[in-house]
Parts: sequence; C-alpha cells; structure tokens
Amino acid sequence: MHQVRDGTQIGGWAAAALHGQRPMQTTSLSIRRGPRVVRRAVRQLRDAARNALDRPQHRRRNQRARRRLEQIAPASVLFVCSGNICRSPYAERVWKALGPNVAVDSAGFIGPNRAPPPEALLAATEGGIAHVDHRSKLLRPGMTRSADAIFAFDGQLVARLRREYPRDARRVYWLGDFDPVWSGQRAIGDPWGKDVREFRRIFTRIERCVAAALSCRANDSS
Repeated sequence: MHQVRDGTQIGGWAAAALHGQRPMQTTSLSIRRGPRVVRRAVRQLRDAARNALDRPQHRRRNQRARRRLEQIAPASVLFVCSGNICRSPYAERVWKALGPNVAVDSAGFIGPNRAPPPEALLAATEGGIAHVDHRSKLLRPGMTRSADAIFAFDGQLVARLRREYPRDARRVYWLGDFDPVWSGQRAIGDPWGKDVREFRRIFTRIERCVAAALSCRANDSS
C-alpha cells in the first residue's frame, strides 16, 4: 500500500501509476476480461431461461409446424443461416438426398463465395453427404419469393427474415420445431469456429429435423 499526503492509502495499479511504473499485465488483463465474463454469464442465464420456457411448448410447436407444412406440401424449400457455410448447405444436401423431387436451395446474410470449413466437410462426409463443391450465396428477395417453405435455424434468423421479407413471413419456419424430440433448445446453434464434435452434433440434429419435415410431405401425398 502507498499513503498519499492526505492520508489516503492506495495500492495496486494506482500506486504503480503514481510512481510512474507500468501496472502488472495480469491486473490489466483481469480488468479487460471482467466485462466479457459478465456478458457471457448473463448470456448463459438468459439462454437457460429461454430454454426452460421453450421446453414445455415444443410438442405444441412441433404439431403446429407439421400441420402447416402438410397443408402446403412444398415443391420448393429454402434453408437460411448466417453465412451459408455450415448449417444451411448441409440441410440443403440432406433434403436433396432424402427428397430429390423438391427444388432445394440455401443462402445466408454474409460472406458470399466461401467454402465450408474443414470441420464441416469432415462431419458431412462421415454422414454420407459430400458438399466440398459448395460456395456460399447471399440471400436475395427472389429466393424467398420462390420458396414454398423457408427454414431458419435460430431466433435471430427467423426475426430478420420476417423483418426484411414481410411478404414471405408466413412461409418462415423454425427448423428445430420439427425435431421429434426435445434437444435442449429450440434453436439449432451455429457450429462455426467449433471442433468437429460440435459439427457432428449439429448435423445429426439437422438430419433429424429435415427427415421429420420431409415426412410431412409424405403424409400429405399418401
């Protein structure tokens, strides 16, 4: 501790600054990291609260989504995620593999002409889906107008689609609502920047949701 002339005691980085010394780096880092830790904790609490509210509603949302899709029997579908390199291109290829008589496309809001990350390619190949030739596309108004059903993966995407394309809002679906089981959250999270295990987990859920959505068309045609 250091005592200044009025008797006040100061310590740590303040005392070091008083003597013209550089504060310890660990103290500086902890100060900078503090807000990030708080924001992360708040985000985790918010997500946990949202998931707790979503769980009891999943069955009703699942039934409603299935009824909506059965009524239109889509001949064209569109998958939309943030960058069109992780979730939406995989969903597009899975739908094509399982339902070849439907026009399928995918797009994103950022970063055109990018390839999927290596982790996505590896996880997809393990699942029997090859999309090494995929390059990301930006979402255009004509794509939403021509799609009978538009599938999004999380709340931000759903809200943005409905806000920017209000005429097509009634055709926007949460893909996660088609999951036949509750998976802990309504959203299908973005695995970008994570390891291949997370891509496997996300892709497995996408496969399950796409298959469930496709079964609505099968029920309609029977």
